[in-house]
Amino acid sequence: LTEHGPWRVGNDLDIEYNPYAWNTEVNIVYLEQPFGVGFSTVDNGNGPVAGDQNAADDMDAVIRNFLTKFPQYADNIIYLSSESWGGHYEPITTYTILRNNDLEFSPHINLGGFLLGNPYTDWYENTYGFVGDIYGHGLMLNSDWENWLSECWNNENGIDYNQLCSAIYVRAYMSSWNANVYALDWPQCIQDEDWAKTHSVNSKKYTYKYQYHAHIHQHAKVFMKRVIDYEHYDTLNMKISKDELITMYDQLNDNKLHENTNLVKKYTTDSGVYTTASDSYVPCIEYNMADWLNLAVVQDALHVKSTTWEMCSDSVWNAWPESDYDAFIQDYYTEIVNNYSVDESLKLAVYSGDDD
Repeated sequence: LTEHGPWRVGNDLDIEYNPYAWNTEVNIVYLEQPFGVGFSTVDNGNGPVAGDQNAADDMDAVIRNFLTKFPQYADNIIYLSSESWGGHYEPITTYTILRNNDLEFSPHINLGGFLLGNPYTDWYENTYGFVGDIYGHGLMLNSDWENWLSECWNNENGIDYNQLCSAIYVRAYMSSWNANVYALDWPQCIQDEDWAKTHSVNSKKYTYKYQYHAHIHQHAKVFMKRVIDYEHYDTLNMKISKDELITMYDQLNDNKLHENTNLVKKYTTDSGVYTTASDSYVPCIEYNMADWLNLAVVQDALHVKSTTWEMCSDSVWNAWPESDYDAFIQDYYTEIVNNYSVDESLKLAVYSGDDD
């Protein structure tokens, strides 16, 4: 409903066909992953699926169950596609499917490979990428970038223990305040330009706020805590006092992101706007999609439980093991490429850019 699917939701919530839809070339099944997000609600008393491997096991089971129910597709070549945190899901799911095929799980999945966009590979690569993206869009001081390159870039020890690196990351985070950091080259949605506001449509308030719940806040808290705990805070040139940063950190922990706006305004300054013009780009399409999926007539037609559809789930995030956030997924790529890619004739595509 927002990118490569067959339909797009306009600002008036009308549905139109997407001329660039992938299903003009292949058959696609879209899955909400993991169980506990979107319409895949968790029954009362049960927790959401938590953990990369548990999510991969569920995906493997779903595909095999689909082929059991629709055996006419059993011989079709199947490709996986994902983005962002899919950088964890997809390699692990691919390896799980290949391993289970070896163990003769039934029915066999005729896996052809995967397409993976802007993958979250590990904590450090994501950290490097975020700061590079902010600098590349003119939102950081050049002096910070030079220090980042010399002290922090491609330096895991610096990321973990150098307080200057933590300070630069926090300043980059504050520079991105009230912006859609996943699409800085494109026109910004008005709903994303003030993280303080709750989204509403037709006088009905919703709690979904994509930037409000974005994982960048969770990532930033780690570096904030290191800066706060540093005994020589005043040497870090944070431009806000330590007490103010503590207040910001506490409000993030208490899910009160909106109360930080005035603090961040002390750090940020207005600058020129650079966008990529495109008639086909709808800045608020994610909100349009959520509004449409939350219409009673739509939920009735889809035969889903009445609920508030949201892209992100705090309960899933909070249940996810910390060890998975720190995991290095490169090992799965190595296993897939070295032990399966040739024998299984796999086609593997990984593509990345500065817009997610």
